[in-house]
Amino acid sequence: MLPFKVKRKRHFRKWVKVTFVILLIFFGFALAYLNKPISSSENLTQRIEKENISKASIFEEDIIPYSLEEYMDINPYVFGLLSFNDQGILRNIPIVESKNKQWGDYWMTHNVFFEDDTLGCAFLDEQTPLNSSNNLRINGHASYANNRMFTFLKQYLDSDYFNIHATFILEELFAKSTYEIIFMARYDVESDSLVSANWLQANLSKTDVEKMMEADKDAIIQIRELSLTEQEKYITLVSCDMQHKNYRYVVFAHEIERILK
Repeated sequence: MLPFKVKRKRHFRKWVKVTFVILLIFFGFALAYLNKPISSSENLTQRIEKENISKASIFEEDIIPYSLEEYMDINPYVFGLLSFNDQGILRNIPIVESKNKQWGDYWMTHNVFFEDDTLGCAFLDEQTPLNSSNNLRINGHASYANNRMFTFLKQYLDSDYFNIHATFILEELFAKSTYEIIFMARYDVESDSLVSANWLQANLSKTDVEKMMEADKDAIIQIRELSLTEQEKYITLVSCDMQHKNYRYVVFAHEIERILK
């Protein structure tokens, strides 16, 4: 029996070692993807197949009328849908959450379908968390080649466009809010003037906003005169200007209406 027992013990040790190696490999892959957004959508998506719509075309002009619920079904990290009336074109842009900088870097190069995309996906900055900020900073790419994502925001540089298209909508799961644009600005993110840019902050008071508009006169291109309260909610849309590497377009807006669904 001794040889058998020794053989069993050796076999057991060998089995343990193999199992241990397999577990190490498994946990290694798990750790590698721990901080990476993972798609939970197994049917990506049935509507695309049913209507014979290519995913690329959805992002070509951002005008296919997908609902917030449909986007949330595709991507569980979607928390809201921005809607703009761009000279008669309805632009619906889904917004995803970003838990940390690694997530932000991921969304810079992946669209809402979790696919590689040079224009990425519009995402909430990790420094302005959804449930603890009154200023939601949303980042999005712009393009030379097409009008996708935040490319169209540059049109707010024009005073007529700025005055006519004064509002946009943020739809969330339980509410829909209308935001009025306060100003459109162009910042050099590597200059000292950025110190006064309060739009970087997660929480802003009425005084913070008033000081920002006064201090950043040189950066602000279009502005709307209005009265603010202490209980304001803000959205800051940020995109590159495509002309200079260090410059960013900033559209700063405040909530004027909130309707519960």
